[in-house]
Amino acid sequence: MSARPAPIADWVTIPELTADPFPTFTRLRAEGGVHWVPAIDRYLITSYEAVHTTELDQDTFSANEEGSLQIRAMGHSMLRKDDPEHYVERKAWEPALRPGMVKRVWMDVFHRTASRYLAELIEKGPGADLIADFAAPYAAENLREVIGLHNATQEDLQRWSQTMIDATGNYADDPRVWALGKASYDEVDAALDEMLVWHGKHLDDNPSLIAQLLRSPEELMPLESIRANMKMTIGGGLNEPRDAIGVATWAMLTHPEQRALVEQDPSLWTTVFEETIRWVAPIGLYSRQTTRDTELNGVALPAGAKLGICLLSANRDEEIWAQPERFDLRREVKPHLAFGKGTHVCLGSWMARAEVAEVALPLLFDRLQGLRIDPANPAEISGWVFRGMTKLPALWDGVSEPKSTTETHADCTSAHRSSPQHSTPHRIAIVGAGPSGSFTAQSLLREAPQCEIDVYEAQPVPFGLIRYGVAPDHQGTKSVARQFEKIYAHPAVRLICNVRVGTDVTWESLR
Repeated sequence: MSARPAPIADWVTIPELTADPFPTFTRLRAEGGVHWVPAIDRYLITSYEAVHTTELDQDTFSANEEGSLQIRAMGHSMLRKDDPEHYVERKAWEPALRPGMVKRVWMDVFHRTASRYLAELIEKGPGADLIADFAAPYAAENLREVIGLHNATQEDLQRWSQTMIDATGNYADDPRVWALGKASYDEVDAALDEMLVWHGKHLDDNPSLIAQLLRSPEELMPLESIRANMKMTIGGGLNEPRDAIGVATWAMLTHPEQRALVEQDPSLWTTVFEETIRWVAPIGLYSRQTTRDTELNGVALPAGAKLGICLLSANRDEEIWAQPERFDLRREVKPHLAFGKGTHVCLGSWMARAEVAEVALPLLFDRLQGLRIDPANPAEISGWVFRGMTKLPALWDGVSEPKSTTETHADCTSAHRSSPQHSTPHRIAIVGAGPSGSFTAQSLLREAPQCEIDVYEAQPVPFGLIRYGVAPDHQGTKSVARQFEKIYAHPAVRLICNVRVGTDVTWESLR
């Protein structure tokens, strides 16, 4: 059967997408998942199958889009490049964001920052906004420290992130949005240029992203690429954890039966995070461009076609999940697309998981007794290119004393920091992060400490039957899970989730 022309969805409007995109997406998926949408002047790709196809074929669906809004808003970052150019820049960015670095260094920062902004929220009292008064400054301050922007404030990062994100999604071509984005673009460049000089003189015992980039001057990317990638990091690295905290909290406060599950088993906070970003993907859409005439879901696409790849819609595809509109912690685990797949899978995914599932959400719900939505001041959610809570006023009855998990974590971190760093002449790939794969990684660390280990896992999170088996809450099972957590916190181990070997990654590439 020959490919058919793309149906024209001239009924789609940007205001409707901004207010509530899901009815529109449901109709578009039912009609095939590939449409020409005049309102945004591009093809909108909404089904899971079609989105997944584009993510795994960069030769046909290029990230390097001509006239890209993101390039205009932030510069030409790795997100708008294909391999091999993309790989070179991604490799330079990885060290500061690896799971081991998050565990050994950044978790202390996250705990400290969360305690600070929770204290300020409590000081403001019931009625304070969980977004403006906690999630936003918490995510911004974490990111400021990780990057090493000591000459900026968290308020600066919030302003820069939001105005550049607004420009990236400025499909309405609003000149005021472009002007605000350009002002932030210039401010980031000025701040970054100053910090590149400062960090160049203070590289010792400096874990920041900027310092990591400067440690290998022979591999240092051009200044314009550093600037563009830093703006990209300020955009996604702030809005994704902020919006995940906001939507997850909203979900817990509006789904009491799901909240009860977590109160009974706090280990479910990781599941809360994964289900949250499936239910409402913080980064809802990104762009691609076809390099040749092709076919997608039976629809003909010409060379040079501009596409909007809609993760927000794909993560609610009825062909993949039963009742996808429901927030359900007990649903069958299937790989969501919130962090993307393939070569452009999100670099900051482990940082976001740690910030949200391991620190912010447990802290909020442990400390704020009787936490609930303020009925006199309703919560609001908005967006389709980026979607999240714009306000979440809350009430609570009292405040519990803080637990000692931060001190315990700090002790563990110090122990990790004191361990020797080995050279890594060999790289080993393990397929599957279930019990067999995890014990294999553990044995390799013991028997071959010089190697680097990449563990590929098809699911969004590791541990397989240890997490999803018949008795995941049994003390013996939890003890094994704690062993595995130590493996994946090791600096020589890189865990790569949401990737199927043989589909997303070729066997040949592993050899």
